[in-house]
Amino acid sequence: MTISIHDRWTVGAIILIISLYFIFVLFFSIEYVRAYRKSNSFQKTLDCQITEGVREKIYLSIRNVYGYLLTHKSLLNVLMYIFVILVSIPFVGLQTRNEISPKDWNLIGIAARLGFLASGLFFISFFFSLKNNPFSLMLFSSHEKMNYLHRQLSVIALFIGIIHGILFVVWSARNFKPLLTDRITLYGYAIGCLIIVIFVSSLPYYRKRYYEFFFAIHHFCSAGFIILIWRHHPASIKYMRLCMFMYLFDRCCRIFRSILNRCQFESFIIDDDLIYMKAQKPKHSLFSLPWAAGNHIYINIPFLSYWQVHPFTMVNVPTDDCIELIVVVRSGFTKRLADYLQSANCANLESNQDYVALQVSKFRNYSTIIEPERQRNIDCLIHLPSNNSHMSLTALVDGPYGPISNPCTIYSYVLLISGGVGVSYSMPILRDLLTRKSRAISIKFVWSCRSVKLLELLYRILEYSLHQIHIKLEIICHLTSSIPHRELSTLSSKQFGHSRLEIIDERPDFNLYIKRFAEEVKNQTSCLAACGSNTLLKTVKSSVTGNLSSTSDIFQHYEEL
Repeated sequence: MTISIHDRWTVGAIILIISLYFIFVLFFSIEYVRAYRKSNSFQKTLDCQITEGVREKIYLSIRNVYGYLLTHKSLLNVLMYIFVILVSIPFVGLQTRNEISPKDWNLIGIAARLGFLASGLFFISFFFSLKNNPFSLMLFSSHEKMNYLHRQLSVIALFIGIIHGILFVVWSARNFKPLLTDRITLYGYAIGCLIIVIFVSSLPYYRKRYYEFFFAIHHFCSAGFIILIWRHHPASIKYMRLCMFMYLFDRCCRIFRSILNRCQFESFIIDDDLIYMKAQKPKHSLFSLPWAAGNHIYINIPFLSYWQVHPFTMVNVPTDDCIELIVVVRSGFTKRLADYLQSANCANLESNQDYVALQVSKFRNYSTIIEPERQRNIDCLIHLPSNNSHMSLTALVDGPYGPISNPCTIYSYVLLISGGVGVSYSMPILRDLLTRKSRAISIKFVWSCRSVKLLELLYRILEYSLHQIHIKLEIICHLTSSIPHRELSTLSSKQFGHSRLEIIDERPDFNLYIKRFAEEVKNQTSCLAACGSNTLLKTVKSSVTGNLSSTSDIFQHYEEL
């Protein structure tokens, strides 16, 4: 496969994007080492106040501007589009010649160059969409974070492709009208129709409410783009071959991974809109490879559908012997799963039982939570009401996906905020910080939860987490249910040494928590990780902007449900 001279600008654009990415990786590595060394020094000399020099303050100011852009994507998008427009200007320069009409480079020449550029950007955006993406490992991140680059590069590629088509049609109408009905142009019209379809289906309203529809349309359009662009112009074939190879490679990896990670899940409805699923971790699977707390997996249950795959965050850390999931019942796949469990035959439950006891001790490794001598006092049963619908389902598991290391472990102060089932992300992060040799000396865990059953399900783990003697731990659970926790015998506030677990019957004031966190941290390294709805994340981001200074040494991470 050869690259002609006409592709040199497109290849240059691809190299530029990848080079910028590697520069970013270098910056990330330097920041990781800096934060680790500073936290390590502070952990060894708690009685000394480490002061910031002028250089560090300047560095932190620049880094926090970058952090602000990352957490406010609208502004980042505007800057990215301006940058791409400026960089694209040389790619449509005077060197572009048109063999049909050498003097008319303004329309057909620019249109041709933009067509090359759109093909190249489509290839690189396709690369960032892969689940098995080697670039994500460089940032200790997941392919989900690379998805931002995929979306924005796709938007830019499609936008440039639209301009390419408009200029070509205008030139054809002026100079050579038979081209308007030529085979190449007809394929271009079909590509334009796919652009409209993928644009409408990708709007947040449809993407969030009709995820399965969006998922199917997105894959259909992706395959359609490869075929139509391939047929549209011979010069684009080389780029589409690469896209097809990457797509097939990624699909084969995911199919192999799913079959190898096949599990038998015990599934229970624990509340009106919540399902708890657990399975023993496969002994010979990709779970033996490095993965970290907060990772997620893709679940396919052939009994319900062969074609639907849904992502769920695991409530586990790598040292556990099980896979546990908390599933929110909405529509589509999760609704069918809930309906199936509701209609399942529960004849195996004896009528005189008040509860079903799940022997979680066979799966969950509680030795990673507290000291061995305390294990004998642990009741490892999760009590569920006898009317809980229960079923054993075979599922194909694709994953785990995510960073291979928990980035929160290198910071001195950690604030974990979650709303609802967002605890499925923050809970394993908390457990990982408590069990690994992290640099954290203080952890604050704030959880807003309206489901009493969900709080009862995870309460035991939160309670046993207090038995850590090397870290100051505060766990605050805000129960927003209509039932006060004082009326529940299973829930109560606890204190052990300098660690405490508090249950409050009111909505949390995240602004107050972040303000107190900023006052406690001062100039030391800190980490804020939040997982919840879009509304919760907007509130947290606004509070961070209002309470932290431009030189605050803080790392921010957000996961939206």
